[in-house]
Amino acid sequence: MKQYSPITAVVLALLLCAANALCQITITWDDIPSTIGTRHVLRTSPGYIPVTLSSPGENQTWDLTGIDTPGEIAVSIVSHDDTPDPSAYPLANWIVQWEDDSGNAACAYAILTPLTFNIIGFMVAGPDSMFSLPLLNWPPLFTFPIHYGDDWNTTLYGEITIGGLPVIFWDSSEVVVDGWGTVITEMGSESCLRLKSHHHITLTLIGIPVFDFSVWAYIWMVPDYPEYAVMVSELNAEEDFTTAMFIRVGSESTADDVASFLPTVFTLENPYPNPFNPQTTIPYSVSEFSDVELIVFNALGQRVRTLVQTWKAPGSYSIVWNGTDNFGNTMGAGTYFCRLQTGELVATQKMILLK
Repeated sequence: MKQYSPITAVVLALLLCAANALCQITITWDDIPSTIGTRHVLRTSPGYIPVTLSSPGENQTWDLTGIDTPGEIAVSIVSHDDTPDPSAYPLANWIVQWEDDSGNAACAYAILTPLTFNIIGFMVAGPDSMFSLPLLNWPPLFTFPIHYGDDWNTTLYGEITIGGLPVIFWDSSEVVVDGWGTVITEMGSESCLRLKSHHHITLTLIGIPVFDFSVWAYIWMVPDYPEYAVMVSELNAEEDFTTAMFIRVGSESTADDVASFLPTVFTLENPYPNPFNPQTTIPYSVSEFSDVELIVFNALGQRVRTLVQTWKAPGSYSIVWNGTDNFGNTMGAGTYFCRLQTGELVATQKMILLK
């Protein structure tokens, strides 16, 4: 057996570690589809079908070819105007919409930043009905960058009203990035991370559980396709399940409209309505992580109301001013100014309060 000096052994070990690190896959926020108009097709199994989970670990190859996927769902990254309710979830800067041949659509609304991917709500719409599920918390589904070996817990909860009664939805999940390597489908081979998750889902009506079940899921993430392939177990299945619903990407992404979903400029838009009585909405955008101040002044330059004074991620926002000062006193009719400032950037808009 060939002998190595201690120094040579250390150098070889470092080189092997470096090579291994370079081979591993990392997913960042830039790998999430970044333009409105991006769309592709998902192929789905005809129900729960036999599946093979394959092994976790490093430098794995997961061959998912040959699985029956006759169903088809169109997936798009859309603007607010293209959703069933354009006024819903105005703070969302990333909206993915699924549509089937029956005219049904489902939307997931999120806030995507370089650090986190926060889901804020859902909407389901059919030819004759529509309901929305806003989340009461905005937990990060992902914290970027995502590496092999990462693990985290996430809880989503929201409330909807059915028949005049409140229904609370809970999804508590445990997630681990249990492998990296290559995933093979009919689309070809892609470098990927594999995420393994266990979800405990409950629906409670007036505090009484009406649904209570768990599912296991595997997700293969590749650049530009956060859910390139997905296996979801049957309800209350064991961890080593052998039947699952299978979904995979079935077409290349296309994007006719290259509108970015994140603002690239710092802006303070004209409040609306303006003139106003009794309140007005002030829209604004910030293009980088920063401390933001939005303050209302009177015509004499005196500070009347501090509307925003906090750290903000890149995104588009809006806030309502109801014509009162910091102490809740109603202001008189006249001209006021709202000033947006972040760092050295300042913008001002005039507002007229009528009585």
